[in-house]
Amino acid sequence: MWLYNGKLVEEKTSWVDEHGTRHPPNWNSVWSDADKINAGMKEVADVAKPSETFYKDIIRNEDGTYSSTERGLEELKTEYFASTKSAARSRLAVSDWQIIAKTEREREIDEATTTYRKAVRSACDAIETKISSCNSLDEFKALFVTPEDGKAPIHDWPKLEE
Repeated sequence: MWLYNGKLVEEKTSWVDEHGTRHPPNWNSVWSDADKINAGMKEVADVAKPSETFYKDIIRNEDGTYSSTERGLEELKTEYFASTKSAARSRLAVSDWQIIAKTEREREIDEATTTYRKAVRSACDAIETKISSCNSLDEFKALFVTPEDGKAPIHDWPKLEE
């Protein structure tokens, strides 16, 4: 990203320099890096926008950085307890008809379904335990990190075998 006098100059947006010269919206695509530097611009690394999962009131500052407010840990825990339960319900709903058929007509449930449903309930309990054990936002954020050989702990659900 490019700054002019310490302020972010958005691509595809015209801008006025300190001499009153208006530059066209295509400045970024037609100027070389040398042209930009000669115009008094400075290239800086773009800053990643904070995740809306963990932050609120996210505002892009004039210098291209962001200001934000951390979401409360208890608010996040409550939200993700609810979404974890909802995810478990959705996964179990696929085979609920078999449970109903067993109850109403004494129909047998195949072992794969029984195993999967047990794994879903176990995964839900494990995810809720991980959420509960978080004592800081950083610990909570770690639940979303995907290791090379697996799934992020917050999304560690069994796969439905068909």
